[in-house]
Amino acid sequence: MSVMGWLGLWWRQPDYYDELSSHLQARGMGKLTRASISVVGLSSGLVALGTIRTRRAFRRRAKARLEQGRDQLAHVVITVIDLDRFKQLNDNYGHRTGDDALVSVARALRDTTDDTAAIGRSGGEEFVIADIWHPDEVDLRALQLCDVIAALPFGITASVGTAGIHPAYRAGDDDDLLFELIAAADDAMYAAKRRGGNQASHHDWPLPPRLDSFDADESDYRRDGLSA
Repeated sequence: MSVMGWLGLWWRQPDYYDELSSHLQARGMGKLTRASISVVGLSSGLVALGTIRTRRAFRRRAKARLEQGRDQLAHVVITVIDLDRFKQLNDNYGHRTGDDALVSVARALRDTTDDTAAIGRSGGEEFVIADIWHPDEVDLRALQLCDVIAALPFGITASVGTAGIHPAYRAGDDDDLLFELIAAADDAMYAAKRRGGNQASHHDWPLPPRLDSFDADESDYRRDGLSA
C-alpha cells in the first residue's frame, strides 16, 4: 500500500477501539469492553500513555488547533515522527522491549511538547503531533524531538517531518486540510529517513494570499491558489 493509501486508511478508520480490542484478543488477553480498554497495561503496545490520543481524539484536538490558528492568525504545524531501526530493536531484544521503548518515546514526546499539543500514535512506530508553533522555531523543535528520542536507553533514533500553515490562508473543510498537512509531514519524514534518519525535514509549499485579503469582486480566487 502506498503512503497516501495508508494515510487514508488510518485517517478514515471508524473505530480505534475495535482495532485495539482485536489486537489484545489475538494476544490472549480476552475480550475487552470499551471501558476496560482505557486501563489496559502499557505492554499492549497500542496504547502507550493516557496522553497519547486515539485517532478520533487526535483528530478532534488537531482540528481545534486549526480553528485556534485561524482565529489567532497563528502557524499550525503537524509533525510526524517515525522511529529508525525499530524492527531491529524488536528482533534483537523482543517485543516487550519494543513496547517499553514506545512507552518511553510517548512520554518523551509529551514532556518535550507544550500542554496544547495533540499527540497521537498513527500505528506501528509512528507518532503524530499537532500544535501551534512560531515558524522560526519549527526546525529547533523538530531537532529537539530527535534529540530526546536518541537519548533514550534503547539505541533508537527518529526521523521527523513537519508541515505547517496559517489556516487563514485556506478555506474549506478542516478534515481535508488536516489530511493534507499529515500527508505533507509524512513526505518530509521520509525525506529525513532517506538521508539516514536521526534528523528532521520540513515540507515547504507556496502559500496563496490570505483569503480575507481579497476584495468582493475577486471572488473567483480558488483554493489551489490559481485564478479561475
